[in-house]
Amino acid sequence: MGNIDPAYNGEYTVVGVADNGNRLIVKTNSFPKPPLTTASITYPANGKMSVSSTSYYQGDKLATDIRVDENTVLNIGITGEDGAFEKVIRALCMIAQGNLVDERNPMDAPDGVDANRALERVTEAMNLLDDALSHNNIKNSSESKSDLTQLNYKVGLNLKNVSTKITTQETLVKYLEDNIDGIEKMNPTEAAQLLQEQVTILEYSYAALSTVNSLSLMNYLK
Repeated sequence: MGNIDPAYNGEYTVVGVADNGNRLIVKTNSFPKPPLTTASITYPANGKMSVSSTSYYQGDKLATDIRVDENTVLNIGITGEDGAFEKVIRALCMIAQGNLVDERNPMDAPDGVDANRALERVTEAMNLLDDALSHNNIKNSSESKSDLTQLNYKVGLNLKNVSTKITTQETLVKYLEDNIDGIEKMNPTEAAQLLQEQVTILEYSYAALSTVNSLSLMNYLK
């Protein structure tokens, strides 16, 4: 047992023997911690990195429709899952992964040092950012067609519709308030007289309508 690292000294209990009889099965409740080391290990970069984004978004995917009046429904279902945001995040991740400068000695790099690696990655990231701002279907046909310009138009249109509806509702409220105020301040005698006048006008209207309905070609020929 002299060739065993003393750092692993501890109390062990034999609980069984392997089927081949060459190995003991032991357990311990106080397994010693391995000694700490101050030595550091450096792993050189291989100069080739890539990043992919498949399920970066774990948030809400619910598209909400808000009815602002009986004729208008606004869709506010813009979430972080939208392809425009995904392209922005993917481009930023390509830059944020670092390792843009390959500091290895070309003579020590078995796979060679690619002098254009950083330029290619930055160019690809910039292309993604441009496509996120305004999609180019010819240049980036495989990317999502959504872009921030479309989202901006959608949000702007919703804001315009909301502003228009607010103005309409405020006008309606003012009209109703004026009517209520006029009714509350009206003299009862004047109100009764006005109502009687409206009834008389309505009766004349019914009489005229009845006369028109009784007209026919046969009556005219008579």
